[in-house]
Amino acid sequence: MTPDELNKLDAELVVKEKALVAQLEEIASKNPVIPGDYEPKMPNYGRDDEENINEAAALPEIVAMTDALERQLKEVRETRNKIRMGTYGTCSNCGSPIAPKRLQALSTAILCIDCVHKLT
Repeated sequence: MTPDELNKLDAELVVKEKALVAQLEEIASKNPVIPGDYEPKMPNYGRDDEENINEAAALPEIVAMTDALERQLKEVRETRNKIRMGTYGTCSNCGSPIAPKRLQALSTAILCIDCVHKLT
């Protein structure tokens, strides 16, 4: 990729990173002990038994959403770091170039397709 393309991608990733953080902050709180980690918030629908049951039922979904958003945020931050370090587009496992079509489809890809197949 050209430097202009990398700058454009990084700018897009900045926007995505901010959106992911905003989504996380709606459903989770930053973990004060582990940097970059979030703790899901227990929903508060009210005090009666039915509302408490609904809160408990919603928690697994909130935990799953928090995990998914954290994973996406980590991928975005790793990709931005690779751009800064000049290693974007290089497989983190074997060091081979990642196919441009793969990067077009998944800009946060850190593994070449061969390593994806080997590691799954």
